[in-house]
Amino acid sequence: MAESSKTTTGVTVHPAARAAGASRGSGFWVVGAVLVLLMLSSSVPSALYVLYQQEWGLSSGTITVVFALYAVTVLAGLLLFGSLSDTLGRRPVLAAGLVLAIVSMVLFAAAQGLGLLLAARAVQGLAVGLATGAMGAALLELSPASKPALGAQVNSAGPTVGIGLGGLGAGLLVQFAPAPTVLSYLLLVGAFAVTLVGVIRMRESAPGAGAASGWSRTGSTYRPAPAAASPSSS
Repeated sequence: MAESSKTTTGVTVHPAARAAGASRGSGFWVVGAVLVLLMLSSSVPSALYVLYQQEWGLSSGTITVVFALYAVTVLAGLLLFGSLSDTLGRRPVLAAGLVLAIVSMVLFAAAQGLGLLLAARAVQGLAVGLATGAMGAALLELSPASKPALGAQVNSAGPTVGIGLGGLGAGLLVQFAPAPTVLSYLLLVGAFAVTLVGVIRMRESAPGAGAASGWSRTGSTYRPAPAAASPSSS
């Protein structure tokens, strides 16, 4: 009998779910899109730091603090919630991460000074840290049967692609678009909303997970798990 394995973040990957991945190919690409989008969004503020410095008079040391806060909160999210999807399921954890990402984008767009910028970067770091373990496990579990290595490849290449696209896209918006410190984040709010719908509609890939959170694995759409029958019922 095949044994479960663990990702580098300590999340258990189930071979049974991996074998069933061919029938849930759309879920694989949804998770891949979430990975690229989260990494893309993490690099957008870095491309806009020069504007923040000019508009708000921030020092280089302050910008370093903002960057470091993101790294610290990503690590905190990984340590605190890295294996949470083993219990609650991949979908609810990914959905929670996307909701936090949307909140962070709104905070970035509304920021008029250092306070909200720090808050936005902290929430963004928690979103990435929360979702990282679930993304890695789901990609492996949902890999197409004909290409079992594809999940690991996407999980490896996704961050690089996302960070590169984020820097490029933000740079273009700075050069050619109005209000790039607002527009960049509003575009990401829309993109995150679309992927959130995709996550809600995809099937759960972690066998036995989701009961505690009320997310059922049945069907292809989100639905509450049925309540347990009362002991007194006949």
